[in-house]
Amino acid sequence: MRSRFPAFTSLIGIAALVTLAIVAAAPVAAGRSAAVSAPLGAIPDPAIGPLTAEELMHAHDTLDLSAASGLQTPQPLRAFNHAGLQKEVFGFAPYWALSKQSTWNYKLLSTIAYFGLSINWEGTWIKSGGGYFGYRSQDLIDMVNTAHANGVRVLLTIKGSGQAPLYDILTVPAYRDLAVQNTIDAIANKNLDGVNIDFEGKTDPTYPGMQDGLTTFTAELSNAMHARWPSSMVTIATYTGSASWDGRHMRSSRRSTRGSS
Repeated sequence: MRSRFPAFTSLIGIAALVTLAIVAAAPVAAGRSAAVSAPLGAIPDPAIGPLTAEELMHAHDTLDLSAASGLQTPQPLRAFNHAGLQKEVFGFAPYWALSKQSTWNYKLLSTIAYFGLSINWEGTWIKSGGGYFGYRSQDLIDMVNTAHANGVRVLLTIKGSGQAPLYDILTVPAYRDLAVQNTIDAIANKNLDGVNIDFEGKTDPTYPGMQDGLTTFTAELSNAMHARWPSSMVTIATYTGSASWDGRHMRSSRRSTRGSS
């Protein structure tokens, strides 16, 4: 049965379509949490990311998604990159496009990130809106099965936004631990292959330590992911300016990156 589900208006999304795999790093010392102005010549960060902007355009859409029947679980990935791609080709699959997944050419992709599940300030999922319904849909199961049959990895995008809720998730150990465990469980429930962290925010003297909290959260999630699935992929969606200045909660000078994780 197809469910006509109204799309969810969200202020959460991708900061940039440049995605870097994160190598787990030790937390750095607290500090440098006051707001920082971009230096002359730096690329200014967008107010919202491109997928967030597109999500707002779909705020009043009616989603043509089927609820998953029974306790179906997608088949796991058996072999990566059947098509023999020479480069990583990373694409996002937003919930409002899932109904068209059967028309996609999976041979052109190496990794797909489902966009996505939104996280509460205390580490639980927001169990409403298009992202949550899409996660529970038959369309997602079908997409994952088709992707895996074509040797394509599928990641789960976890979304968070706003200074106050992100401050709690990133700096309160109990909430951070719950967010990590819920992410592991959500990935296991759908036989997914990794995670994409999409947390949007900026430094603010009212909420100190968010940059260090993001480093700690990413390291703990990466460690937990690789302990459960050694070949899993852990990525983060970055701001365009994160490589040129430290005014947001991503401080590139404190974070190690490489092509895969």
